[in-house]
Amino acid sequence: METREDNIVRTLNPKKPIKPTYKLTPFGINLRYIRISRKELIYDMSLKLGIKPSDITRIELGECKVSRKILKKIIKEYNLQNDEKQCIIKAYIQSIKK
Repeated sequence: METREDNIVRTLNPKKPIKPTYKLTPFGINLRYIRISRKELIYDMSLKLGIKPSDITRIELGECKVSRKILKKIIKEYNLQNDEKQCIIKAYIQSIKK
């Protein structure tokens, strides 16, 4: 079964998929999926969310915690519905339990 991470890798380069050498967190996978599926750069997402581009990268890699405020902003700015919304909330809950 294909995972979101596999889908992301194929989206980046469909002719020659390459597995990432870093470990994304479940929240990071969901955030990156949202960004890439909307054809946005890290910079574009940072403008929408009002945070630095480096913070987007750190969030995707699990190097910093995500506040509830940022989670709400992601849901609102990207108009997340049903599956996407449930996935990112579930990943957020997992991230705060650690």
